[in-house]
Amino acid sequence: SGGNGEEGQKLATESQTQGQVGGTPQVGTSPPQSAPKAEPQDQQEPQRDLPPRQEEAGSQDATVQTLLSQADQAMNGQGAKGPDLPLALDFFHQVLEREPDNAQALAGIRYIGEQYGVSAEQAMRAGHISEAAAHLQKGLAITPGNRRLLDLQARFNEERREAIRKLIGRAEDALQRDSLTTPADDCAYGYYQQVMRMDEKNSAATTGIARIADRYAELADDAYRNMRISNAKEYVRQGLAIAPQHRQLRQLQRDLSRSKPGIFFKSIEKSIRPVFQQ
Repeated sequence: SGGNGEEGQKLATESQTQGQVGGTPQVGTSPPQSAPKAEPQDQQEPQRDLPPRQEEAGSQDATVQTLLSQADQAMNGQGAKGPDLPLALDFFHQVLEREPDNAQALAGIRYIGEQYGVSAEQAMRAGHISEAAAHLQKGLAITPGNRRLLDLQARFNEERREAIRKLIGRAEDALQRDSLTTPADDCAYGYYQQVMRMDEKNSAATTGIARIADRYAELADDAYRNMRISNAKEYVRQGLAIAPQHRQLRQLQRDLSRSKPGIFFKSIEKSIRPVFQQ
């Protein structure tokens, strides 16, 4: 019986072991818990920011380099029309929109301002005052504090004042000898026009042009009184060409548009009027 007891105890132990390890679980026994599978790293914490930022930076850098290359080509005259400073300036500004501190773009803009200064100086030496003024205006708009351009502007203003003084003198001489609008290269109107191109509000030039129109009215009226009708009409035409609203010239134009008998009697009236006004 002792052997049977030991054998029974052994069978009971084996049965319990099988229930815990591989056999059918016994009542009240929990099944073994399996460990959760690890999620792949890229699913748990996706990398959303870094790669797009790197790609954007690379794309922007490439755009900047392209713009700088295009600006260089425009500045050095590699296009069909030679140097194109306004186009180069536009490319540099596009660079600064992306990289406000880009040293190459800033240096390029300063260079363009200097080039307008060079062109202004050349125009001044050639006596092309209006052209020099245009170059200076562009250069100072690009680099307002450029000392060389500011010095050139001071020089330009002095030279312009002297040029205007000489032109007004020539216009007065031409006015005195009745060279009003002809010849084109030596007449009062031409000289006053040159002054106006340098200083559009110049009072001496404005007054001078009005005096030219007045003189044409005097000449037309004198010709009308002396029955030189063709001359009178020509003086009226020339005067109205520079002063379309001149009152006396417009009245003479109306008088000269009358019929021949009307012109004749009007001419007599003009001739005898001064006698009765004395």
